[in-house]
Amino acid sequence: MNILITGVAGLIGSNLADWLINNKRADNVVGVDDLSGGYIDNVNEGVIFHKENLIEDNLNYIFERGGTKDVSIDEAADTLIEVMGGGSKVTLTARHEVKHAWSTWNKSIKLLGYKENHTLKQGLSIMWEWAKKQPKRAQQIWESYELDKGMYDFWK
Repeated sequence: MNILITGVAGLIGSNLADWLINNKRADNVVGVDDLSGGYIDNVNEGVIFHKENLIEDNLNYIFERGGTKDVSIDEAADTLIEVMGGGSKVTLTARHEVKHAWSTWNKSIKLLGYKENHTLKQGLSIMWEWAKKQPKRAQQIWESYELDKGMYDFWK
């Protein structure tokens, strides 16, 4: 089986690639990442890596890397604030580009034998510890935007 993982240099993508390679669950693992939020050092050397920013492509499988339980974004935010030891939720301008979205974790169960081993809180705790160890990045501040039609206020 050939598997493509987008975001392969980030926490979830890199760990999925490690698991697939270490457990010999794929013939080829192809990873795509533009390294805007991940780091090349996170990518398993067994991954066929492409530094790209994908918009559209015809793929055999797309893995939505999530758990097998439905969790509201509000519940996930509350849990993350607890894991981080503080913070607050901020409601921003509503986004309208996606009307409906469903996680497709069933592919992970059917094709890879995925079993959920962590609660949401445990998973977020692991992610938070990983994130704290990542190198700092310089923040890009844009002085102006070429387009602002339809741009959310909080993006400006």
